[in-house]
This record gives sequence, C-alpha cells and structure tokens, in this order.
Amino acid sequence: MKEEHEELTVTDIFEQIKHEICDDFCKYPGLVQDQDDLYKENGPCSKCPLNKLQSDLKGESKNESK
Repeated sequence: MKEEHEELTVTDIFEQIKHEICDDFCKYPGLVQDQDDLYKENGPCSKCPLNKLQSDLKGESKNESK
C-alpha cells in the first residue's frame, strides 16, 4: 500500500478497489479447480468488467504520458 502522504492516481485507487472486490466478493475462485484457470484466455477473470475497465484506465494513462 502506498504511503498516505503520496498522491494516488485514479488508476492506483481503482486497482486498490478492484483487489478488494476480487478478494472479498468474487465467486469464481471457489468455483475453479486451479487458480490458474481464473486467468486463462477464456477464464472468468478475462470476462470480468473490472479487468476491462482496468485495461482501459491503463491505456488512458499511457496516452496521457505522451
């Protein structure tokens, strides 16, 4: 976790919230045999709207830094 005196970006805040949601509320880790199955190309995490939003945010931050 970042120090309190550091400024957090929108992406940093979103990643913290996403991890909390995934860790505390996601139903899929209990439904798969192997954790690696979550992250396969056609696994549940690949279809998660939070991951789509995260990749969109990362794309925007790369464009802003140019």
